[in-house]
Amino acid sequence: MQTYMTIRPYSTEKELTDSSLRLKDVLDSLGIVKRVMTYIFEVQGQGLVAASCFEAEDDDAMAKLQDLAGLPEGMVRQATLVRSEGAGAHGEKSMTTFVVNRGKVCKPDEVDAFAEKSEKAAQASAGDVRRMEVWLYDDDDDVGMLSVYQAKNTRALRKHADTAGLPIVDIFKARIAP
Repeated sequence: MQTYMTIRPYSTEKELTDSSLRLKDVLDSLGIVKRVMTYIFEVQGQGLVAASCFEAEDDDAMAKLQDLAGLPEGMVRQATLVRSEGAGAHGEKSMTTFVVNRGKVCKPDEVDAFAEKSEKAAQASAGDVRRMEVWLYDDDDDVGMLSVYQAKNTRALRKHADTAGLPIVDIFKARIAP
């Protein structure tokens, strides 16, 4: 199985909900694609965005999913999913879930060094930041990165990024899709 990430825009909550219901029906009937996780966040002036991670047999299975579910056009890329221990437990009351778009961060052979710096910075954050998962995808000759954190606030995420030497393109407060 391959791992894929998708980024899809929605103009309204109803459009997102309707699309999610169609997606669930198709996923149940196909059996060739499994949704791992979807995060929903709002992009100022653009509407809602669903960032999803799937496991599928191949590109054709993802295209079939797209067609049968009638999903809006969006970015679909093969990706590597790195989940932290306890990544499914997003329920801490004092923490908020955030999606951090880091953009192009490094060359493929530099990924391990970035992960090590991020982990050290998270340990130094005194519990203000907890990395949940990271989605790595090829972007030309570079690696793009979308990171999911639980954090006290965006200030804690920016401090974590500064400590680790990681870029931030955007930070979005997110929720987990049903």
